[in-house]
Amino acid sequence: NSNSNKEYKRVAWKVNERDNNVWIIHALAVRYEYRGMGLATQLVKNIISYAKLENIEAIHLYVIDKNTLADKLYIKVGFKYISTENIFYEVVGNRQFRM
Repeated sequence: NSNSNKEYKRVAWKVNERDNNVWIIHALAVRYEYRGMGLATQLVKNIISYAKLENIEAIHLYVIDKNTLADKLYIKVGFKYISTENIFYEVVGNRQFRM
């Protein structure tokens, strides 16, 4: 969706949110028994393809720091690292997130 945490505003995104031209991946998970089958890669590629059809200018995402598997996935499909930010979410508290 295009709803972001207010702390996203301080991130130096290449494309800033405006007029719903940016989608945000808030969470992505694959059940343990289905990991290693390329499902997450295909899911993210499908999101990217659909965003292009919808004329979305950019997709933003964040990864809890030290989640190296997620980092590798997103870089593999073309995402670029911007910064690491300390962000508060009720479900996890204050954590470092790679943007």
